[in-house]
Amino acid sequence: MNKRSDSIMLAEQRVTESCMAVLAEYQAARVKLHRRISSPVFIGGALFVAIALGYLTLGRGPKRFIRPEAPAQYCEWAR
Repeated sequence: MNKRSDSIMLAEQRVTESCMAVLAEYQAARVKLHRRISSPVFIGGALFVAIALGYLTLGRGPKRFIRPEAPAQYCEWAR
């Protein structure tokens, strides 16, 4: 074989090894993420955040806005 074909084969081998290493790291990260998401601490934290956001956005109950002219419109004696 000549020098050029050897370098091409070496480059192809490096690319294959790099792809295998990237795939192995991807699979390890995926397993780690799955383990972390399924932990009770993460689930409890996510539930707490959802409840807190719901409370902050919706408040404690319906809001009633009272206009100053409202009693005069609905009460006979206030006219």
